Amino acid sequence: WIGGKNTIQLSNIGLIIACALAVFTTNVTVFWIAGILIGLCSGPNQASSRSLMSRFTPKDKQNEFFGFFAFSGKATAFIGPMLLGILTREFGSQRYGVAIVLVLILAGAYVLHSLDEKAAVDDSKA
Repeated sequence: WIGGKNTIQLSNIGLIIACALAVFTTNVTVFWIAGILIGLCSGPNQASSRSLMSRFTPKDKQNEFFGFFAFSGKATAFIGPMLLGILTREFGSQRYGVAIVLVLILAGAYVLHSLDEKAAVDDSKA
């Protein structure tokens, strides 16, 4: 109904809002709301990403594609925490560290925006 790409983008919007709240708020309640929103948006984002990936994958290459998908996630998983730590240390505030998470989510949403979902699905069936 909504589609994989749109579901991911909606959850990205929720994550962007949550990260922005976490970066800019000084209110404890708002910070907790941001944390809850991150929890609510992370699950659909991950599940929809895998579902969308399966729609782009040719049937005879599923192991190869999902192996690379898992490998790329593991190979890059250190980037966010590393940048968060570096920025927190350099600026003396966790707000700057969390701000990089916001930047990374924005970058991912931008890249996903350029994806032609229909063409990718059609290519996987060719």
